[in-house]
Amino acid sequence: MITLYKYIFCKAYYFCINVFKEKDFPWFFASGAMSMAFVVNVLVLEGLITITILPNLSDNLGGYYGYFSLFMLVGTAFYMKRGDRYRRVLEDGKKLPVGKRKTLRYVSLIYLIVLGISLIWVSTIIRRYHGG
Repeated sequence: MITLYKYIFCKAYYFCINVFKEKDFPWFFASGAMSMAFVVNVLVLEGLITITILPNLSDNLGGYYGYFSLFMLVGTAFYMKRGDRYRRVLEDGKKLPVGKRKTLRYVSLIYLIVLGISLIWVSTIIRRYHGG
């Protein structure tokens, strides 16, 4: 799983450089993409757990998602920038064998699509439960 997140970071980093032509802070964009994937993963699991165990709690937790997302973004950005850890992650991404990179390309694409669909699905279940 750590290798998958590192691969997502590398791809987001190079996406920012190639598409937006940004040279100053692509590590911040990549940190945001990686933290977004992690936050969505946590939100889907948390939504499924609260709707099955304590459905009334899911209504109360709605305001804290933004704080959690912001904390993860700032924490990930500081972690990656401190000591230029993002350079080590990029070097690890370049050292991956070609076969593993191809596999991670498809796995990361499937992972992000499934995360998006499951986030929509869980939010629909929560809205349906609360009558919206």
